[in-house]
Amino acid sequence: MKRIEISNGEIRIGYEINDLHPEVKEGVIGSHRLFLEYLDEEDEQYEYTDEEVIDSIEINGYLFDETGCSLPVVYHMVENKIAKTVYNIGDSQYECTLTQL
Repeated sequence: MKRIEISNGEIRIGYEINDLHPEVKEGVIGSHRLFLEYLDEEDEQYEYTDEEVIDSIEINGYLFDETGCSLPVVYHMVENKIAKTVYNIGDSQYECTLTQL
């Protein structure tokens, strides 16, 4: 679980995949599996395991609300390092800081 401090003064909580309620986690895994399969159109026979799906979610740093909806946190990378983290609200981007809880 991460505390998200947004530069507009808001504070939100972001849940990592393993912080979610088991039923919510299952839904997130299922949705992300469909996303991965869509991206991998070349190999229609391959079925991603739960572990592979969770690894993909964790590697990308996806955060969710308590219902499993992904939060609009975007990582700007420079030379494979996070240079800036922003939170999208409407058409605006606000820099934010993530702190592990």
